[in-house]
Amino acid sequence: MKEKVATNFSTLIVVLILVAGLGMFIFNNYTGASFHGDIGVTSLAAQCDDTDNNVDDGTATDSIYTKGNVKTRKSSDENWVVIREDICVGNVLHEGYCAGVFGVSTTVTCANGCSNGKCNPVSCIDNDDGIKTLIASSASGIMKDDADFLGVPPSTQSAKIYIDSCSGDSINEYYCSQGFVKKSAQTCGENGCSNGKCNAATTSASSGSSSGGSTTKYCQEEKPDNSIFIKAGARTKVGNGAWSSYTYDSCSGNVLTEYSCKYDHTIKSATITCDYGCSDGKCNFPPCTDPDPLSNYENYILSSGYSYAATTKSTTLGLMAGDSMGIPPGNQIKSYTDYCPGGDYDPYIKEYYCDSYGKVKSFIITCASGPGYPVGSDKKGICQDGKCKVVLK
Repeated sequence: MKEKVATNFSTLIVVLILVAGLGMFIFNNYTGASFHGDIGVTSLAAQCDDTDNNVDDGTATDSIYTKGNVKTRKSSDENWVVIREDICVGNVLHEGYCAGVFGVSTTVTCANGCSNGKCNPVSCIDNDDGIKTLIASSASGIMKDDADFLGVPPSTQSAKIYIDSCSGDSINEYYCSQGFVKKSAQTCGENGCSNGKCNAATTSASSGSSSGGSTTKYCQEEKPDNSIFIKAGARTKVGNGAWSSYTYDSCSGNVLTEYSCKYDHTIKSATITCDYGCSDGKCNFPPCTDPDPLSNYENYILSSGYSYAATTKSTTLGLMAGDSMGIPPGNQIKSYTDYCPGGDYDPYIKEYYCDSYGKVKSFIITCASGPGYPVGSDKKGICQDGKCKVVLK
């Protein structure tokens, strides 16, 4: 009887040791803990990383507009292993993220379609078509690192307006790049910045006076951009005296007389024939014509039920604000043809159109999948030869 009890007790001890060892193996492999020495010192070293966090400030910074993946490792001595990747299922984004040391995922419905593991942005519109520091303007769309567009889901997927602004003697200029709004800080120099644009230069020079003393002559232009399509003028003063009244641009038939500052700091004039007439001290803007009007384009012409698409390549005639500078400007009318800014097979297209004021404007959108894109489809949208088309993935 004693031998049987002893045998049972020994068996129990062996079972307990095996269970304890198995428990340590599971804990070590699933938490990344390691055990050292005889006293069981535990070191939790498991790590998780989400690659598409845009700003590392401790807040919810994951972005639905960048494709990323979730990777984990059991200790800093081991290699990372990718366990989840952001993917699209129709218009739904499956976005991976870290919950402690574990990789998990959540879903977000993309308002403008989903492609290549990220939500498509709403159209980006740049009202002065580039970085133009002498024009107070704005851009609308999505800025990736704006807090309103971070997080899963973000607080909004709608376009936001960004207005050029001054910061000391510099200007924050907003523009479109690859379908998103970006900001560029530009220095205005000694003339400073006001009202969202760099200030006009004020010229000055010293000259002798009839009494043998010296004075300084100044000349100032009201508009630094020197555009025949904007009425403005120039004024002068001597020394600490008062400024003269502005001498303003004026029309005589189709001929514009444009006033500006001369090299010797006096006012000079130039005459320009306005191709489309002259009125109220400025040349009339040329008429704007667009073969595929914005009213149609805003409907995105759902191509074959698969993607939002600008399915026609067109050339818009007119003039953009940024091309209207100079006395005279290089042209009083230009042609602007739709194109693929990233080259053929890139997902983005640049589309030109006429705004409600008769000026040419542009925006960049994606040709990639929109709300009509079927789940599990083998097709995708690309830009080729200045228009969107649907191709096999």
